[in-house]
Amino acid sequence: MKRDQLQKFLKGSITTPDEFVQRGWCSEKNKVFTRTNPLKFAQEWSGKHRRRLTSDLDQALVQIGACFDGSGINASDTLKNENFKPHVALKPLLEWLHRNGPDQPFRNAASRALSIYKSWQSSQAPKPVQGSLFDDDEEYMR
Repeated sequence: MKRDQLQKFLKGSITTPDEFVQRGWCSEKNKVFTRTNPLKFAQEWSGKHRRRLTSDLDQALVQIGACFDGSGINASDTLKNENFKPHVALKPLLEWLHRNGPDQPFRNAASRALSIYKSWQSSQAPKPVQGSLFDDDEEYMR
């Protein structure tokens, strides 16, 4: 995408094209932006501390990149890492990228990532919910 098109697309938001480059989501050459390769993105994250992997798109790109054929990265390892906290938008983003990815290899990898994520999510024990001190107040007011 050309720089002026991206700037028009982002008009009114607080995001700039340079932020996309700084985050590693795309690169710019001759005023043209190209999206990052998820496999390369995942390989750059390989071995890094997962606590810093907080952005929904960062998490999605790492998971998708790990699911490319021959990546050598185990997508489940990131999910099982105790320092990894999945973003609330990770699953919907993987679903969207599975349907709307730029090409078939990307969509295939996104499909695998989504399947692995769903399997991991279903294996997680339900988180305990803290009760409220005021749960029973409604009965006493009748």
